[in-house]
Amino acid sequence: MAPNRVMVVVALMFAALLTSNLAWAQNSHFVKSGTATIDNIGDLVCSGWKVAGLGKNVTDDITCSADSSAIYACINNGGHHPSATNKKAVNGPVSGHDEFTSDKNGTISDTVTVAPLGPGTFSCPSGQSQVLAYVCYSSIALDDLYDAHTDLVGNVDRCFLSGSLANDPTLCPTQCPAQP
Repeated sequence: MAPNRVMVVVALMFAALLTSNLAWAQNSHFVKSGTATIDNIGDLVCSGWKVAGLGKNVTDDITCSADSSAIYACINNGGHHPSATNKKAVNGPVSGHDEFTSDKNGTISDTVTVAPLGPGTFSCPSGQSQVLAYVCYSSIALDDLYDAHTDLVGNVDRCFLSGSLANDPTLCPTQCPAQP
């Protein structure tokens, strides 16, 4: 074989090795959609999912996204919400992502956490503490770097107040509010 042909063949083989992980990753798909829960600080936790078809040691970026509603309130030292106007509802999209590397079987199973919407410029008067009273996540989905997608079924919500405050529907609705 001529020296130029040998170099071309070696270059093609090297290129094939470099792109083999990418070719495998183009077959990525979710084989398990997972579940969504809310932790003690209001984060959406997308766990129990599994993406496959990546090839061995392929880096993938998994994103969990949702529509979110949160209610922040001012609570005084006695544990009361002294004014109906001392609260703020915020709505909008949220997302979080993390980078993972596939195992020898070309799969990834892990957890992605998404922080709740913040209160913006809302603040409380002196002697009162700002608290996250309620959070809701809906239209929850997982996506990866290679266009795999899965929807997580249902909405999750959580009230962080107790006693009579938890029974106030303006602070803790009984279901996720409709998104604007």
